[in-house]
This record gives sequence, structure tokens and C-alpha cells, in this order.
Amino acid sequence: MAKIIGVCGSPRTGATEYSLKRALAAAESVPGIETELILLKGKKIHRCVHCNRCAESETPLPNYCIYDDDMKGIIDRFVTADGIIIATPVYEMSVTGLLKDFMDRLRSFIFESVHRKQNAFV
Repeated sequence: MAKIIGVCGSPRTGATEYSLKRALAAAESVPGIETELILLKGKKIHRCVHCNRCAESETPLPNYCIYDDDMKGIIDRFVTADGIIIATPVYEMSVTGLLKDFMDRLRSFIFESVHRKQNAFV
């Protein structure tokens, strides 16, 4: 069974979360697809300080980072997903700060984990 992860970068409940839930429901209607919704709001996610622990060490998940925060519970699901849908409102012509902090923390995994996966942004 293929797994699609939906990540909502909105700090509020509203249209972005609703749109992502609809997209995940549509994906789940396809046989062989299961989905999971990850809401970043309310999660404790430290900003990346570019210390390079994740890039330079052989430290396995979930201890890849110097921070002990909610990313530990998210990163393994994100890395093993077959597809990713990211939803965010537009703040000042960019993604939310919440989503930016999340994406920055993926830096050592982004190329090997997202490469060759189906991706969508809402």
C-alpha cells in the first residue's frame, strides 16, 4: 500500500487545512492509497541552526538532530512516505514561518527522501 503524507503549514484552522483534507480524501479514494495528515500548528519545532550534525554524522533517526522536539515524531513518517502534499497559506509572498522551520529541518533528508517521490503543493 502506498502512503501519502499531507503536511499543513498553517498556524490556524481554516481554508488551508480544509483544502489539504479534501486532497487527502481524494487520494485515499484511490485503491491502494493510505494517507496521513500532519498539522504543524501547535508542534514544537526548533529552527535549524545549520550545525551539520544531521549532514555529517551517521546518527540514525530519530536522533539525527541536536534538538529533542516534535520533529522526531514527524521525520520518519515524512522520509518513508511514497508521496507528499504540502499545504500553506501565502504569507508575504512566501510560505509560513512554521512551514519554513519544518522544511529547514529536512535539509539533510530532502534530496534523498523527496527525490523520485510524487509531490504537490496546495
